[in-house]
Amino acid sequence: GLIQEISQSATRAQAEMRALLLQLRPLTLQNESLSQALASLASELQSRQTIQCHVDLDQASLPKNIENQLFRIAQEGLSNVLRHAEATQVRISLKMSEETRRVLLVIEDDGKGFILDNIPQSSIGIRSIRERSTLIGGTAQWLSVLGQGTKLEIRVPISAETDSKEG
Repeated sequence: GLIQEISQSATRAQAEMRALLLQLRPLTLQNESLSQALASLASELQSRQTIQCHVDLDQASLPKNIENQLFRIAQEGLSNVLRHAEATQVRISLKMSEETRRVLLVIEDDGKGFILDNIPQSSIGIRSIRERSTLIGGTAQWLSVLGQGTKLEIRVPISAETDSKEG
């Protein structure tokens, strides 16, 4: 009935608010590394008691532009989780592999999952994550199981010449 509808829209509004708070953070990393920024993003989420965050972050020193894009992708990915997933836990992992010279950013939630084909390709969150990954020569992949959760994987090759600290 009406009461239920009202409470649902209140819950939705709350989720929207939380998602927005995430995006109000600085859009570029000031003097923190990507891992530090992700860790503080996670603790911020957790301090609002909305969701449990587990982080597993390699200390990676990456070219600034890549760090900034990955940070934005993480913000975007997390706000998707907050908005849609109804998850209780989320795991953020950043893995730097020296031998394959690439970075893997994973955001995994235990929410309700979705069917990628059912999401309009114009969906802003997904599109913007794809575009950002492409910008830095990476790929974005969603693995989602209805009722079990979603995993977003971003893989970015780090080529030798990107090592220069150009912003």
